[in-house]
Amino acid sequence: MFVTTVTKPERLGPVPSDVEKKTHHVKNSAGKTTKFTNPHESFSPVRMGILSTWFGTSPFPKPENDVVAVVKPEFLPSRTGAPGSEALRATWLGHACYYVEYPSGLRVLFDPVFEDHCAPIKRDLYKRFTQPPCKLSDLPFVDAVCISHSHYDHLSVDSVKEIRDNFPQAHFFVGLGLKDWFIQSGLENVTECDWWEDVDLTLTVKDGSASEKEANHAPQQPITGRISCLPCQHGSGRTGFDRDKTLWCSWAVSSSGGSSLDANQRSVLFLGDTGYRTVPRLPADVDDYAHPHDKLPTNPQFAQVGQLRGPFDLGLIPIGAYAPRAAFSGVHANPFDSVEIFRDTRCKRAMSIHWGTFILTTEDLREPPKLLKEALRRRGIPEEGVFDVWVRKGFQVGLEHYLLSQEGAGEEAYYMVILRCRILEYPELETGAYYTVWVRQRLQEREDSRVATKELGRDTQLNPLRKRSENGGTISWVFDNWLCEECCAAVDYLTSLSIRLSAQFMLPIKALIREVAE
Repeated sequence: MFVTTVTKPERLGPVPSDVEKKTHHVKNSAGKTTKFTNPHESFSPVRMGILSTWFGTSPFPKPENDVVAVVKPEFLPSRTGAPGSEALRATWLGHACYYVEYPSGLRVLFDPVFEDHCAPIKRDLYKRFTQPPCKLSDLPFVDAVCISHSHYDHLSVDSVKEIRDNFPQAHFFVGLGLKDWFIQSGLENVTECDWWEDVDLTLTVKDGSASEKEANHAPQQPITGRISCLPCQHGSGRTGFDRDKTLWCSWAVSSSGGSSLDANQRSVLFLGDTGYRTVPRLPADVDDYAHPHDKLPTNPQFAQVGQLRGPFDLGLIPIGAYAPRAAFSGVHANPFDSVEIFRDTRCKRAMSIHWGTFILTTEDLREPPKLLKEALRRRGIPEEGVFDVWVRKGFQVGLEHYLLSQEGAGEEAYYMVILRCRILEYPELETGAYYTVWVRQRLQEREDSRVATKELGRDTQLNPLRKRSENGGTISWVFDNWLCEECCAAVDYLTSLSIRLSAQFMLPIKALIREVAE
């Protein structure tokens, strides 16, 4: 079996200069922390005016059960060596729950809630309208479970007990004060953290004790990860008597190693539930990001996270449960806030969480993705391939393309993108296989905003294309000739392709393929 070792050093990562002040702690006269608070003027609690909504004067949406198409996900069967294991993979399991597979072999689960209702009482207000795409027992491995806070839509006693029963070595990471709840619930593998604290996690196979499955799939070297507790703007509580008694937080999880030649560190930022700014009550037709509301205070901690701990390969950012805005803006980001958080935290890519699953507030469950596209357009960010919701294939992340490493600086900076995807857009390419494309990006602007290919990969199977490439061929030509119906068989042995891309026109490969098809 795997042996999990958790160590908590004094400091591993950079922290704000005022971190020791602990302004988010509320202390009694004896100096003991009794609860927690959001220390910035960007925050206000949920306003009492929302009570009219609870009592029915503001209607909640009544969506159909198929808000989001559910597709059974495909997880890697082994920690290392399987096709796809060199890529950072992330699968949405509903609401705020994500399962992340690192190239190092580390497997992390965030905010697992698999129940039909996210409250101690069962009523339509808390009903699940999008079913989980799998069972917890379907997950092949779980090493770490990060819990953002104690609210029922992020922490379920039944789900954490099921994880304990199926994955007894799994270790839980929670905010300050929440460990006691886990102990009382019969879970002992728990570490609690304060904001800006770091934890090192190491997994090793105990000699002679590995099961046959573990022995076949265990990496040769220990699996290591760094788990960092970081700030967010929210609250906590499970009863009427424990409000804000436990700490809410975001989590950054990084891990190095793996079978890829590019075995650098991969990092994920999970922002389970958070606000960004507090918006006053405004008429429905007023844009709360237009003047003068664009000057409302925002939470400075997200920029601190980006500056001190970023950039992150992937951000998991909430986009839903924001209406009425005047009531919930202090604790729940809307998509326009989410894009600002994405920018502040310096995430290279992002996927959406906290939408489309439970009815918590009054917006339609299908509205957040629409507003997200509008928010991205406002900021000049592509609507696809940067900050996505992944509704096309339900919960299965079918296309993964993350900026994984950076070498050099300035004009000579290079980026390596590992792209592992199933080509699902075109029936003639539906082979069920995975194709690996290695893309080397050089910072080179082109006037016509086209991507020029001056050099093709080192694989000898690509040599016939080299001459055409040197004469000014384009990526479009390459894909047109390799991903056409007649050349499907060739794709099966296309293992690497090195091409220089324009930094200012870094379209995802998916978009390039679509461009060729059209």
